[in-house]
This record gives sequence, structure tokens and C-alpha cells, in this order.
Amino acid sequence: MKLFQSIRFRISFLVSISFAIVYIMVLIYSGTELKKQARNGAISKIQSISNQQSTIIKQYLENFMSGNRILGQLFEDYKNIDAKKRRPTLQNMLIKVLKENKQMLAAWTIWEPNALDSLDYLNINKPGCTKIGSFSSTYYKNNNTIKLENSSTEGELFIGGYYTIPKNTLKETIMDSYYYSYTGNKQDEILQTGTIVPIIANNKFKGVVGFDISLENFQPLIDKIKFFETGYATLITNSGNIVAHPKKEMIGVNLFENNNLNIDNNSILDKINQGIAFNYYNNNNENGSTNFIQITPFFIGNSTTPWALVSIVPVDEINMETNTIISITALIGVAGLLIIIIVVWIVIGQITKPLSQISELIKNLNNADLKQLKTISLKFKNEVGKIAGSTHILINWLNKTGKFANEIKGKKYNTEYELLNKNDVLGESLLGMRDHLAKVEEENKIREVKTKQQIWFSEGLSKIGEILRQNGNSVNDMATAAIKFIVDYIDANQGGIFSINDEDDSDIFYELSAAVAYNREKLVNKTVRVGEGLVGRCIFEKLPILLTEIPQDYIKITSGLGTSNPNNILIVPIILNDVIYGVIELASFNKFEKYQIEFIEKINEGIASAIYNLKTTQNIALLLEQSCSQSEMLASQEEEMRQNMEEMQATQEEQERLQEEAIIREKNLRTIIDCIPDSMLTIDRDGNIKNFNPAFCKLSQYKKDDLEKETINTMFNSISLNDILKRTTKTTQILRKDKTQQKVSIKTNIIGNDNNLFLLLIKTV
Repeated sequence: MKLFQSIRFRISFLVSISFAIVYIMVLIYSGTELKKQARNGAISKIQSISNQQSTIIKQYLENFMSGNRILGQLFEDYKNIDAKKRRPTLQNMLIKVLKENKQMLAAWTIWEPNALDSLDYLNINKPGCTKIGSFSSTYYKNNNTIKLENSSTEGELFIGGYYTIPKNTLKETIMDSYYYSYTGNKQDEILQTGTIVPIIANNKFKGVVGFDISLENFQPLIDKIKFFETGYATLITNSGNIVAHPKKEMIGVNLFENNNLNIDNNSILDKINQGIAFNYYNNNNENGSTNFIQITPFFIGNSTTPWALVSIVPVDEINMETNTIISITALIGVAGLLIIIIVVWIVIGQITKPLSQISELIKNLNNADLKQLKTISLKFKNEVGKIAGSTHILINWLNKTGKFANEIKGKKYNTEYELLNKNDVLGESLLGMRDHLAKVEEENKIREVKTKQQIWFSEGLSKIGEILRQNGNSVNDMATAAIKFIVDYIDANQGGIFSINDEDDSDIFYELSAAVAYNREKLVNKTVRVGEGLVGRCIFEKLPILLTEIPQDYIKITSGLGTSNPNNILIVPIILNDVIYGVIELASFNKFEKYQIEFIEKINEGIASAIYNLKTTQNIALLLEQSCSQSEMLASQEEEMRQNMEEMQATQEEQERLQEEAIIREKNLRTIIDCIPDSMLTIDRDGNIKNFNPAFCKLSQYKKDDLEKETINTMFNSISLNDILKRTTKTTQILRKDKTQQKVSIKTNIIGNDNNLFLLLIKTV
């Protein structure tokens, strides 16, 4: 009990408690702020990565949807093509698109019955058509060759979601993931999806055109996405089917049915369908830990079925770094507190010991004389003075220490603190805590800068993606909009984009598609070939070039831009699939930061893809224009030939010219007859067979050499020259070579100028 009542214990206890309270307050406040900032920074990082990766995936799918949309627009102009040539023309377009897109599995189209050319009755059960004759062609890749898939029945074609959804909504559609084999073999099945565009002409639905895309291309991208130690991401479709997942066995499983998200699945689907990015915390059913889940949906084209990137990160890993710092800080504080208690105990002991001695001495001075009292008084006065002085120093020291602690609490880490002496352990502990908290604050600032850079990076990717989508008319328009944004976004002074010109395979060069300086467009005509200047060197090496401290005349000699003299030049190749589609050249008075260079390198793939798509679109449009020009030329030639024929018939020139004309017409007739699916033959007035088509050989079962020896009288019953001259339709029997008979309908026409040649159209009844 005496120990608790002693001044030494009480002073030591109060000093220690005071310091402990101040330290705990500083630790709680700093730890709370640090934990909050660290968690916010981690969440911002997760959201930034999720936005960035979802933008890449969206752009990949958007490229296919854009190409699909262009092909659909070409198909909508089908009436500009001759009816008999529409099916082969559209099939050739499908084949060409499939050849030029290495990552595409198949290109296909399905048309409503009689919507394309009203020739369904001539194409029943033919390749690329259904059993009712409607146009339905699917071309797919198999061992580096393009094949036509066997047509399905009309019942399967017109009820599938890939047909009914775009037909009912009249909007672009991206299908849910599914396994499919074009060969019909189970081992050839591929996990894929399809982009589908409705074909609408005159405000009427005519059919659909679609591309099939392999979803295996997303797996490497998802495998690269890592958050801290065990955090990962997965890509899901609109219905929740997993397209890519670090665990391969999860691919094809429905994420919501698996119930790993521990939330109302309907609520998730509602938010995904609205395109709303959101996050929440859930308890992992497997190990009871808490996960942070970020869901980032995105739309493809104007479809109504968005996909989503789901990022899952354990909360423990987000808080791990902060908890470690707080634990170390707490240990340092506890050690400092123990040292302070020991020091205070010793110091107070040195103060109270003389007072105790004086107290004992006073008790023993009952018989002291004046001289002795004065001596004692003088001695007492000296000891009290020393104690008072020491107490004064201690009070000032504690006040200074408390003020210093309050300054630390207020994050004024530059506050100076003077040690009481070389043995001031408490002061050294406070200085250590100040330096540690200042270091933590600096790390937070660095982390905040990195977070801002990541947000800047993500926003830049999103904005450049939007610019590329909105400027799809020409390479120059796209390049102008892109370089204006880039120069402004990275605070450069000048910039230009060179794009490839490969119209002549023997002379490929790169031309300046757009250039800007000080927020204004520069009208510069510039072409560069591989190896010429800095741009040509960049194209040859396929590597970025960064130059600093440029001489005054260097840019005039080696750069592709104007006559300014900036201090820094950055030249970056625009690469897609190891092909150089162009070069970005930037000049600035400011130093190019590392994150700015990484941003320029990152957007190159999107710009390259845009250049590739625009050139592909231009090539398709050029082919269509050439096709239309050829059709017009053929029509003009046919009109000219008709006029010539009328003129030749009107003038009735020499017999020799008429004979030559007859020979030409007979050759043309021979060609037409061979292409017609119905049976046809020509005869003279004596009934001798002159010409016939393969369909008639098949019907009569005669070979070509045998038919040339036959007459109409030996092959048909009850038909005469008078019947032929009447040009009527007559029903009779044809006698085949195997002596069997077939009931047929014969329609005749006179095709000879002197009524000596007759055309018979024969159909089975």
C-alpha cells in the first residue's frame, strides 16, 4: 500500500498514463486514416484495372460488331444486284470477310422466305439454301480452308434465338456463349459467341447476318489479371455464363447458379442489364473470409444484352499492408512507453529521495538549536530549489512533448523537437514516431499520385475508344480526332499520325494522315518509307524512339513534323498482330513521363485496329462500287447489243451476216440453256434435235451423243409441228432410254428468224 501512496509512484503513473493516452489517440487517428486511404486506393486500383480490361474486351467485340454492321448495310442494298446474281454475290462477300479476319470462326446469313430474289422455288435443297429454297449460307474455317456448312431445315433456322431476337427487337445482338461444331463432330466443338445484325430494307425485316467468334481468345487476358496475391477476374455473359476464368473447369458454368456471389442474383442481373458498374462485400462460403467484388458491365454495339467483367479480391489482402504498418507502429509505441516508464521511475526517484531524507531529518530535529536549524534551513532551501528547478524543467519538457505530440496528431511532421539531453529516450521515441508517420504520409501521397495516374490512364483509354468509335468515316478523320486528343491529353506541343498506304503492294509507304501543333491542325503533306528518317527507322525496328535535348536544327532534318524545336520527341509504332499500320510522332517542350509513354503504347492497338477496320471497310465499299459499275457496264452493253440486233434485223443485210448472227445467237442460247435448271432443247422444222441442256439429258437418261441422233417424234407421244407452231403448252409422255415414260408439260417458242428453229421448255408433271 505504501508503494501506491508514494509520490514517486503517483508521478510516474500519471506521466505514463498521459503519454499513453496521447500516443493511443495519435495511433488510432493515424491508423484509421491510413486504413481508409489504403482501402480507397486499393478499390480505385481494382476499379481502374476492371475498367481498363473491360474496355479492351469491349473494343475486341466492338470490332467484330462494327464489321458485321458494315456487311449488313451492304446486304441491305441487295436490290442493286441482279436477282440471279444476288446469292453468289452475297456468298462471295461472306467468303471475303471470313478470309480477311483471322480470328473469325464463321460468317453466315439467313433470309426470310422469298425475301432476297423470289427464286426460292429454283433453289430447293441446293447448297447454301434450305429445303424450301430460302437463302441460308454459313461459311466456316476448317484446316485453313473455307467451307460451306450443310444447310439446316427451315424449322431449325427460324426459331433459334440468333434469329428471333434480332427479328423481334430489330437491334444488333450478341449471343450467349455456347459450344458448337461445324463439322458435327463432338471433338471439334468450340466455345464461341456470335455478333448478329438484322437486315432491314424499306422498314421491313429481311433476315440476319452474323459472325461467329471464338471465346478462347479471352482466356489469356483473364489469366493476366491479378489483384494482390489471390484476387482474380472472370468474364461473364448477360445470363451469367462464365466465358473465361482462372480455373478452366469453371468455363461454361453459370456464375449465378453456382451462387458464389452470395447476393440476390436477380438484383445483379438487373444492374448488369442497366449497364451499371457496382461493387459490394460478401462472405466466401468456402472459407468464411470476406471478398470485395467489382462488377463492370459493358454494351456491345446497340445490343441490349451487356456482358460484364467480375473482379473478386479478398478484403484481407487489401488491408494486409495497412495492418502491418499499424502493428509495427503499435510495437514501437509500446516499446517507447515502457522506456518512458522506466526513465520516469528513475528520474522521480532521484527527485523524491532527497525530499524523503529531508522529511526524515525534520522528524529528528525536535531538539535542534538555531544554528543547526539555519544550517538545515539553508540545506532544505538548496534542495527545494534544486527540486523546483528540476520540476520546472520536467513540466516544460512534458508540455513541449505534449505540444509536439499534438503537432504530430495534426500531421505537422516538419515540426522540430529538441531533446532534453542525450538520454531523452521519450523524445527520441517521439521523433522516431514522427519520422515513421511522415514516411507513411509520403507513401500515401505517392500511392495517391499512382492512383491518379491509373485513373488518368483508364479515362484516357475510355475517351480514345469513344473517339475511335465516333470517327469511323475515314482514316484521316479518325487520325485527326485521335491526334488532337492525344496532344491535348499528354500536354504535348505537336503531333502527327502516319498511316500505311498499301494500295500498291510493290510500293508500300506511310503517309501523314493528320498533324496538329498548338491545338491547331497543320496542313502538311508527308510520305515516309521504311528506313527513312526517325519515322522510317521506327517502322523498321518496330520499337518506340524517345529523344531528349534535341539540337536546334535536328527536327528539321530527321523528324516528320514541322520546323519547331522542342526538347523531346517521342515516336511510337502503331502495331496490330505484328503488322505496322502507322506511327504516332509527338514533340513537346516537356519531358515525356513514363506513364504517358505507356499510355501512348497502350492505345496503339486500338488505333491500329481502327485503321485496319476503316481500310477493310473502304476495300469492301470499293469492291461493291466496282461490282455495281460492272453491272451497269453489262446493262449498257446489253442495251447496245439489243439496238444492234434491232438494226441488223431492220436492215436485213446479206445472208452471210444473218447466218453469222444465227451462229452467235445459237452459241448464246447454248450457254443459257446449259445454265437453266429446267429441261430445254431446240429442234428444227423436221423435228431433229439441235441443242439440249444437261437437265434434259438427266430427264431422258440419254447421253449427249445418243440425243444428237434422235428426233422429237421418237421421244414424245402425240406432239406435232402444228402444236409447236401454235406456241401452246401441251401435256404428253416422254420415252426415256430405259423404255420408261414420264408425264411432262411442253411449252414451245419460235427462236429462228425464218421460223426454222424452235425452243421447247419441258417440266415434269
